[in-house]
Amino acid sequence: MKRFIFLLLPLFFGQVVPLHAQAIKADTVYNLPSQVDRVPQFPGGESLYMRFFATRMRFPAEGKEKEIQGQVLASFVIDTTGKITEARIVMGVCTAYNEEVLRIINLFPLWQPSVKNGRKVSYRFYQPVSFVIENGWKRPFRNYSKAKRILAGTQADILPDIVMTAVK
Repeated sequence: MKRFIFLLLPLFFGQVVPLHAQAIKADTVYNLPSQVDRVPQFPGGESLYMRFFATRMRFPAEGKEKEIQGQVLASFVIDTTGKITEARIVMGVCTAYNEEVLRIINLFPLWQPSVKNGRKVSYRFYQPVSFVIENGWKRPFRNYSKAKRILAGTQADILPDIVMTAVK
């Protein structure tokens, strides 16, 4: 038995790799700024990101007619090339709103990818989008950020809420 242990010891010690030199798995998707050296960057920064949404987003007529209000929570991954992948709805309101948010996300240009230990890595963002209909006699939708409550306790990078307002 002692011989068997001594024969295995070199195998274990031969596999020791310093923490800073450990390989990054290609399929790992990070979702916290503290996990990476640099988070992905939208070309032109956050102000152009918000403008991108504002100039391309259309308030769906179906939701406006039915006076549907609420918050859509979308998730998407920026891969190692800066391309958007895995765009999906985590929490939806109605089909029209969900499809509009995904349409905008899929229009994104290439981002500067996230970096960890000098290597490009994939990174997941969560984007809340609130749809609000203002009506003279109705109390406007109050955004208590359901997205933050849903993701509370999880480790997620939530982008600032984008509020789309329509007047009825």
